[in-house]
Amino acid sequence: MNRILVIGDLLTDRYRFLRPLRSDPANSAALVVESEREEMVDGGAGNLVRNIKSLCETDVHFSYTGERFPTKIRYYIGDQFLLREDEDDAVTHDSKVIDELIDLIEPNDLVVISDYHKGTVEREDVVRIIEKSREVENVTVFVDTNFVYPEHKNADWLKINLKTAQECVDGISENIAKIISKNNNCNVIITKGDVGFVTYLKDLEQTISFTKDKNKSFIDSIGAGDAFLAGFLSYISRYNTGELPALIYADIVAHLSTSHLGTLDVVTVEMADEEYSNAKTSIKEEGDTLYVHRSIDNV
Repeated sequence: MNRILVIGDLLTDRYRFLRPLRSDPANSAALVVESEREEMVDGGAGNLVRNIKSLCETDVHFSYTGERFPTKIRYYIGDQFLLREDEDDAVTHDSKVIDELIDLIEPNDLVVISDYHKGTVEREDVVRIIEKSREVENVTVFVDTNFVYPEHKNADWLKINLKTAQECVDGISENIAKIISKNNNCNVIITKGDVGFVTYLKDLEQTISFTKDKNKSFIDSIGAGDAFLAGFLSYISRYNTGELPALIYADIVAHLSTSHLGTLDVVTVEMADEEYSNAKTSIKEEGDTLYVHRSIDNV
């Protein structure tokens, strides 16, 4: 298995579950509630690491900065997500953490920059990490970000969501992944929520357009992006083969993650492997595009 090195923003995900009691007598639109319970887990890049460790037994090294971490407090009544409160929304940058990660990079490593833009990784750090990785044999660099910068050029994989992609190319809807790939010299994954994703493979000059059936067991999409990347990384680490199988596996992990609440639970390798072994996909090739659709059995 490939070793996985992750650097990024460690957050705290705090969940507060409330029970409704009655309407406020002075304002019938306002609820009176009481606290049922509270739970906390590692969020941000920490959620990515939790999912990776659940999906494969490879060595995972996590680099982050800070002693107090940005906290996302999510308030729920039952399964209904009401609002989010953010505390300590930034971390202090520490160049020593970047130096230590760079010194750790060895042949065959998978290096992951999970950037929640809280301060752990600055743009010049991305350049240093990619440059170091290019000097070491068979190192693959993955960048997961909500903003595409010139400094991301020459990473192996760039993962972004559709909103970020559209902002990057001023809203152009066709061939977005290909355009971003050409501009940044990397493979590109654009996630599109419950619709699927689109990928452009630069060496093959091929687009993969992935769609799927509606997930009727959907509960919550929080953390699905981390789950997708964790599935992709774990499959590559375990099997070191083919982009398409890894992408299908990644989508399955993300799909499973949306069937539980927030980031409280992670997808297990047993769950993901079983779903993958039963996956029903249809593939059609037209020109330089591979159209892949996954059927989902919803009970």
